[in-house]
Amino acid sequence: AVKANFASLHQPLKLNRREALERDLKFFLGSEWRSQVKASVATDEYVQRIHSVAAADPILLVAHSYTRYLGDLSGGKVLQRVAKKALGLEKAVDGGVDGLRFYEFDAINEGAKAFKNHYRETLDGMDLSPWQVKRLVGEANVAFVLNMRLFEELDVADGVNGASVRPLEDALMYLIDLGEVESSKEDEKCPFGFTGKNPHAKEKEVPEQRPKVSASSEDQVSKGGRCPWPFVVFHDPATFARDWQTWVVIGILVSWGYKKVVVDQS
Repeated sequence: AVKANFASLHQPLKLNRREALERDLKFFLGSEWRSQVKASVATDEYVQRIHSVAAADPILLVAHSYTRYLGDLSGGKVLQRVAKKALGLEKAVDGGVDGLRFYEFDAINEGAKAFKNHYRETLDGMDLSPWQVKRLVGEANVAFVLNMRLFEELDVADGVNGASVRPLEDALMYLIDLGEVESSKEDEKCPFGFTGKNPHAKEKEVPEQRPKVSASSEDQVSKGGRCPWPFVVFHDPATFARDWQTWVVIGILVSWGYKKVVVDQS
């Protein structure tokens, strides 16, 4: 059942983002974009992690697939609308937005909601041991933080005051010790659908064996891990509203609206 469901979760025709990304890069940088771009440090580390789990424990790729694709299908349209307004982009003839094709899943004819429901049903149908479930939950949280680091890296590159990229150890701290074989009896539900310990709830105790991390990540452990911005909006809007990234985006939209309504008409 694991192999059959694992294979059915592989949907390259519906989920592959390579062509969409190439179109976006060509839109912004021209046909010679390949000679102009280089993967960032956080991106390289993200890719290395995917290659690492693919070689050591391929079942963990499900956690990365779930985090990446279902996240994009859930919040991608919202982010696309925000980016479209902020960048002043217009709809193309086909109804899409050139430069933001990454968020368009044209091959999912059944609709995002139906696809996500089927994906989760398939995931639930996998005959996994408690240990494998716990490993998947841990790896999903690794993937969330790796995504968070990509956003943080963009903030640093844009010169946002006080922005910094958390160390890689902040992601890897969620890894489950390979020597551990039994799932905790106090497992809780994760808001994103995984069964296992809820990374968003407060920790009752901090594990003794874990990588040394920065003071900021120590604080995060004591409070319980949290999903990265902007994904947190789907299960914790209050936290989303308090995040400084949210107010940066709001500020950009307000400035853009002011320019359109007041400046351009004066």
